[in-house]
Amino acid sequence: MLSDQTPLPRQVRVVGKLDMVRHRTRSFGLILDGGEEVRGVLVDGTPELLQGYFGKDITVLGKAIYPSGTLLRIDALEYRP
Repeated sequence: MLSDQTPLPRQVRVVGKLDMVRHRTRSFGLILDGGEEVRGVLVDGTPELLQGYFGKDITVLGKAIYPSGTLLRIDALEYRP
């Protein structure tokens, strides 16, 4: 059964280079050291707060969401330089 294989959301800490911020959807993209892109959504705050971090490494703390067994996004609760 698919629901048996789908991981539950869990708290994560991810470090990556801020590559993209989208104002309309409050989303952002991080590039990890291995070149993989991870998408995230800001739970609180506005995307403008991330602008100063473009191209820089940041740490995102939040909840990883896995709707089909693979990471869809991180619901970001906090970020740090």
